[in-house]
Amino acid sequence: LVYVSSDAAIKAQFVIFLVIGVAFITLFCSNYTPSDTELMLQAPSPSGFWYAFAIFFPAATGIETAVAMSGDLKNPKRSLSIGTLAIVIVAYATYMAIAYFLANNIPRSTLANDPLIVLKFARIKTFVLLGVWAAALSSAIGSMMAAPRMMQAIAQDGVFPKFLAKGAGPLNEPKIASAVTFAFAMVAVYFGSLNAIAPFMTMFTLIAYGMVNVGAGIESFLSNPSWRPSVAVPAMIPLAGTVLCAVAMLMFDPGVAMLSLAVVFC
Repeated sequence: LVYVSSDAAIKAQFVIFLVIGVAFITLFCSNYTPSDTELMLQAPSPSGFWYAFAIFFPAATGIETAVAMSGDLKNPKRSLSIGTLAIVIVAYATYMAIAYFLANNIPRSTLANDPLIVLKFARIKTFVLLGVWAAALSSAIGSMMAAPRMMQAIAQDGVFPKFLAKGAGPLNEPKIASAVTFAFAMVAVYFGSLNAIAPFMTMFTLIAYGMVNVGAGIESFLSNPSWRPSVAVPAMIPLAGTVLCAVAMLMFDPGVAMLSLAVVFC
């Protein structure tokens, strides 16, 4: 779908959004009565905050999709600032609402032992199953739209081979970059377990976020005349964000952090 047309992929996202909305309504209208066995079960010992952080953090990377699509926006300067802040607020509220709702309706031991408990809990299981599928499809479409455009832009700057910069059609669709991105994605899919891949995704994303903060912090600190963001913040805020990214990487796994940095450096 993305390879044929980004416009078609964006229109498909509206349908996906409606499916996810119905899934949320179905979930929040459900009730669950735990069995005596479930109430007696002990929840497994927690793996720790940073392990959970590393697995969950890639769920926040969808925020980057719109930023990577900035070349297709009519008014990027206005849309990016308002849209990015709106995405952060809505995503946070959604994640917290789900966590709070499940924590208050299902025993902790059941949540820890049964990864499909939401399906059993939902009033109309089919809608929730469609919602999970739609959310995964939405993330895949978003990533497949964003990553090739970033690759194409970097190739236009001469960092990547020039053939990746070639586009097609009036919108300069990055067909070659999309095919390369698809190949990379299939390598990741081959490993099968999201929990095994997620920590590495987290490291690379934290590096990306950290470098964006470094750039913004230095530009603000030096008061570069060409640096004119529509939402100006003090230089200390992005620089603090850089430090927090580094701390999160080291707290999760210093070894994987150093390996990830080495890969990026190469």
